[in-house]
Amino acid sequence: MRKVMFFSGFFFKEINIPYPSCTNNIKVDREVRTNRIEITDRRIDIEVNFDSHFGLAIENKPRAKDQDKQLSDYAKQMAAKFQSWCLVYLPGTNKNPSENSATPAEIEDWKYNSQYRNINYSDNILAWLKECEAQCQADSVRHFLRDFIGYCESKFLGVSDMLDANLVKDVVLKDAENVDIAFSVWQQIPAIKEQLLDKFIKDVDVQFRIAFPSWDFKKDDNFLL
Repeated sequence: MRKVMFFSGFFFKEINIPYPSCTNNIKVDREVRTNRIEITDRRIDIEVNFDSHFGLAIENKPRAKDQDKQLSDYAKQMAAKFQSWCLVYLPGTNKNPSENSATPAEIEDWKYNSQYRNINYSDNILAWLKECEAQCQADSVRHFLRDFIGYCESKFLGVSDMLDANLVKDVVLKDAENVDIAFSVWQQIPAIKEQLLDKFIKDVDVQFRIAFPSWDFKKDDNFLL
């Protein structure tokens, strides 16, 4: 439970809402169906359930477009399920949800009631991960956080720890053998990406179970970042 409050406490600090007092029974679910409203086939990316007293819904939008009335339906689901709740919209970089997902009036009403936060990977998630890494004492978790920080920086800030592109080009063009090697690597890129993604998902699952042993995880192989 200490680890749960350690990491999630920083996250609640980042979204600027008080940490819930009900911490006896915390569950984290992915791809949660909207089973409390008329439209039951929608799925909330991440739901954190604090013993049904408070619910946190995270809509992960690093790339995908908003769907029609998506956030509106998620808000109805949360209101029907929890005594109090907050909906977090999480794009890759700073942007607002489209008006077809939730009207400006709806969003303003949620903001007024502290039921909505708009954060992003490039600012808030990176800040949260770095704070967690700085305070973490477990080497395995700290290494995982550091790798995830590098991934987010590469995807959302354009930061790369790879060699300078011009240096790579010069090495490849230095002789014909290097060109052949570069083409061979290029042909294997799809297979390499697939294996790395599979390893990343498995590592995330393992490390989160280590970091949050008290949380009840339900694995869904169809979940994609």
